[in-house]
Amino acid sequence: MKKSMKALLAMVLTLAMVLSLAACGGGSDSGSGSSGGSGDSSSANSGDSGSSGGAAEGEPMTIKIATVHNDGSVGVRCLEAFKEYLETETNGRITVEIYAGGVLGDWTTALEMLYENDIQIDVLNPVSFETQVPELALLNNYYTFDSLDHLHKFFEGEGGDFIMNSWNKIGIQGLALLSLGFRELYNSARPINSMDDLKGLKIRGYSTVQIAAWQAVGVDAVSIDWNELFVSLQQKLIDGEEGATVNFEDYSFYEVQKYFTMTDHVMGCDMAVCNQEWYEGLNDTDRALIDEASKVLYEYHRDHYIAENEDLLKKFADEYGIEVAELDPAVKAEMAEKMGAVTKAEIVKITGEDVFNQYMELVDAAR
Repeated sequence: MKKSMKALLAMVLTLAMVLSLAACGGGSDSGSGSSGGSGDSSSANSGDSGSSGGAAEGEPMTIKIATVHNDGSVGVRCLEAFKEYLETETNGRITVEIYAGGVLGDWTTALEMLYENDIQIDVLNPVSFETQVPELALLNNYYTFDSLDHLHKFFEGEGGDFIMNSWNKIGIQGLALLSLGFRELYNSARPINSMDDLKGLKIRGYSTVQIAAWQAVGVDAVSIDWNELFVSLQQKLIDGEEGATVNFEDYSFYEVQKYFTMTDHVMGCDMAVCNQEWYEGLNDTDRALIDEASKVLYEYHRDHYIAENEDLLKKFADEYGIEVAELDPAVKAEMAEKMGAVTKAEIVKITGEDVFNQYMELVDAAR
């Protein structure tokens, strides 16, 4: 790895560790929702990347992908769709190897491998990188999207390019969104039907933005590491957690939580990203193939994860006895008013007013 890339990696890892346990993105279970970059690149080879590097047109190439998602999950099946597209379109000239379930190591190991070009694509939680890539903090703005359809339209248009290309600040190119749907509130204390029910509830806090948002509606958000969360819930040190629907299943929160409230307060997602130097070193033909395969990946994931989340909600109620409830629209509107104002103020401290306004203009355009 070049000296500059090693320095960049050291900086990214040092800063990202602060937020690495933040929301526990995909878990074991993210235009077209895929960017493909701005395209200002040459068709040169990517240096010391061996058989996996940027290839001249017609040259065999192997693409290695790392993910913590488990085999059989929609998070891996969409990567298999990516693989099938590339291998079919190139008659096997390009081959794709998928390393699922974190078999290559934890997220820091995979990130280092991405920078080294030992793997070319990784699936990451953007929350962990908002310090180095301020635009990613925008994804934590509460009640930004009216619906999942609105969210998809944003990422399928200029908004997707805006977010995916922001990764370039740290030598990474965003490829595709793997949405987890909206984050919800689950707890063991009581059902949430009103604003009063939120008051005094103690949940896990994991970032300045998130803690401030929940405090605005009377919730006590306590900073707890992800690795300590289940035990804290089990021992009633806190009442609950907020997160993706799939996390409630994957981390067995149904064993220690009774009430699941559909607050839909903020999006949860992972993103498929690649080594920017590798991507820009591809020739035009291969880069276009990667872009199209990323679209296939995104669309497969988009078309399957919602139904799977709905199946999980039914499972929670029918098999686990969880009280799953929609939040009254009037209560949700009051939460949106109070929490949205707070998250905007905190995020503007990170991004600046101009970047925040640019983001919201793109959000409005997607309605």
